[in-house]
Amino acid sequence: KGDLRKILVDWSATYDATARARLGDMRNIVRKKAGYDEEHLKVIRQVDVLSALELSDIDDLLPCSENLANVGDVVAREQLPDAIARMSSLTKPLLVHAEGGVGKTVFLEGLASALSNKHEVVFFDCFGGGAYRSPEDGRHLANRGLIHIANLLACRSLCDPILPGSDNPEILFSTFRKRLAQCMNTLATANESRELIIIIDAIDNAADFAKERNQRAFPTQLIESFERSGAVPGVKLVVSCRSHRIERSLGDLSYEDFELRAFSLSETSTYLRSRVTGIKAEETRVAQARSNGNARILEHLVDSDRGLLDVSEIDKPIALDDLLQKRIDDALSEAVRRGYKKKEINAFLAGLSVLPPPVPLSEYAEAHGMAIGAIESFAADLAPLLEQTEHGMTFRDEPTETLVRESYGSQTSALRIVAKNLMERQDKSVYAARSLPGLLQRLGDGKRLFKLAFDERFPAAISSTVGQRRI
Repeated sequence: KGDLRKILVDWSATYDATARARLGDMRNIVRKKAGYDEEHLKVIRQVDVLSALELSDIDDLLPCSENLANVGDVVAREQLPDAIARMSSLTKPLLVHAEGGVGKTVFLEGLASALSNKHEVVFFDCFGGGAYRSPEDGRHLANRGLIHIANLLACRSLCDPILPGSDNPEILFSTFRKRLAQCMNTLATANESRELIIIIDAIDNAADFAKERNQRAFPTQLIESFERSGAVPGVKLVVSCRSHRIERSLGDLSYEDFELRAFSLSETSTYLRSRVTGIKAEETRVAQARSNGNARILEHLVDSDRGLLDVSEIDKPIALDDLLQKRIDDALSEAVRRGYKKKEINAFLAGLSVLPPPVPLSEYAEAHGMAIGAIESFAADLAPLLEQTEHGMTFRDEPTETLVRESYGSQTSALRIVAKNLMERQDKSVYAARSLPGLLQRLGDGKRLFKLAFDERFPAAISSTVGQRRI
């Protein structure tokens, strides 16, 4: 009993009623299974343990799944050996930064693969295919991100797990550091030189979303913990963000700078040869000049008319934001041609940029008073920037989402139209009921938030008291 109590308190990363409740429920299961009432059901199964630990599913232990894009054949980056060499003497977090479209995520994936031969590597994705903005995701929070990383290590039998449910950041970070130390002790039994590398991608997305919610992003807190309390021996951090977002992501925290450069001519040649049949040397030089080595722009050139690589085009550089904006403008023009007002389309894009993904097509169409066919056509015009899944629409990648958020998500008048539309659908749409509070908070509309809190309209699909209370 004493051992069980210690284990559950330690795994819960809390000293409050949660640990006591779990302990009581676990004891009750053992008593019940050992009693006469369960004569033929004496086996304690996984579902029994999950129930006692107040977990609805085994996936609760790993709440932040990756959603990394498939970019095809990966170019071996020339800077990769330098990054690997820097790891041996690293005393501060290594910050890999670049502008959008250069390939930070793919570079970190390559770094993780190369380091995993000699070290234990954990890769954490802060973007999650845009899921980081979803209310139930919360991957920017310590009680989600730290638990996911710790339990990834626990799945590899390197340390004990941390159970979800802790809202005490001090205890959670203390427990997490203990797990890292435990992990290093386990690794040392096999190879004393094996280190733990934690790679966290897109910390700027986590920092921005946390700021919107008046919360703190766990990657920033983790780096702060390592700086002020000291790093856990043998554990090293690698993080990434856009260059112009370094200050808002890290503030005055110390880091070791690693600027990821765009593709060199040689890397561009490798990229094109694997994707374009019979690519010529002069076409490669044109692609390099027009893209300045930006991988996303190269992708556009590959997928477009071969005439874009003519020698006559060499003095016509393409900026990533200009490329993305042109695709959006073309889709807007087509929607206007079909009879929709630009004000309506701006409101559509504004909502798409701030509402939690994936955004259901049918519900969003009804909220804007638009035919679902028009929404589908508009989404198709924006492909591949906008991806349609079985659950709804979501941005394909971070550069596209960032551009739309900065261009349309800052239009308060457009967002107020979205909020008005969602308010009118509180008794019809679960998505509207789930997403409106976050939008009103972003708008700073306390009056309407207060009104919404006492709104007794609920979608028919939410019939339980628990579901209604959650809304």
